[in-house]
Amino acid sequence: MKIYLAARYGRRAELQALFPEIKRLGHTVVSSWVSAHQSKIDKRELQTCAPRAQMCAQRDFRDLAEADLVLSFTGASEGSVRGGRHVEFGMGIGWGKHHLIVGPRETIFHTLPWVRQVDTWEEAVEMLRMRFKTNKGLSTDE
Repeated sequence: MKIYLAARYGRRAELQALFPEIKRLGHTVVSSWVSAHQSKIDKRELQTCAPRAQMCAQRDFRDLAEADLVLSFTGASEGSVRGGRHVEFGMGIGWGKHHLIVGPRETIFHTLPWVRQVDTWEEAVEMLRMRFKTNKGLSTDE
């Protein structure tokens, strides 16, 4: 299964540490933004539609299109929040991707019946191990 990781930019190092475990489970991470060696896009780049900002958006768009599952990490935010992870979540809903949230629900769209939610990474690992072993996906049917 191809997994797109969606989270605040400030959680990149935390997500990078999960790559080996995701690989051991037989899945592939397709979110380039997590492993790309780049600095955060600043507000000036957003306001001027800087080429680097556009390139990053297009890369993330392609990565998300390739994914089978959007794995969203939610929780308390530090500093300003732009909400790109919520856009990624919504695009995944629109494209019919599987969704799993690790952390609290943050929007009404996180309550949709086909969106799965767990509180911890350990619970997510168990769900990824069991649910995707047989390609059942993350349906709510047990």
